Amino acid sequence: MRLAAVNENEMNMACLDDSDPILSCEKAGEFEHSVLDSDNKIWDAMKKVGRRLGQGILVEYSFSRYSQKSLSILGLVGKGHNGGDALLGMEEMARVGSVGRIVLILAESEDNLKPNTKRALDQLKERVSEGSLSVVVCDDEDDKWIGELEKLSPDEGFD
Repeated sequence: MRLAAVNENEMNMACLDDSDPILSCEKAGEFEHSVLDSDNKIWDAMKKVGRRLGQGILVEYSFSRYSQKSLSILGLVGKGHNGGDALLGMEEMARVGSVGRIVLILAESEDNLKPNTKRALDQLKERVSEGSLSVVVCDDEDDKWIGELEKLSPDEGFD
């Protein structure tokens, strides 16, 4: 198989001078800890990720044939910072007025969330109007939460 020739301009465009190297999981963890070395830095990073996540979802959703107003969102949220990113993404979507209803399934009780993830949940609770947010805790020991989710599911499903 022969590769097509690439001119110098295209080659320069393909090289990202600002990019970070590809790292192993261990090295990536070390790099992350060196950059995000305080709770404030972690929270600031989570806010940026959440804002961009929410905006990105809305942009992608704008390409669909469905209305972008009054979205019904189902969030599956773990106890860590990725869960916090997701919560902040939903908060961003609510901030711009695109959310009608949010149902969260938490993998852990609110008491077991990492502090910044709990902070993100609290911020989301402050943002959405009363009655627009429902929280269900998924308990591995029984399946009660499934019935709770079924009661909270809109007839049209989630967006």
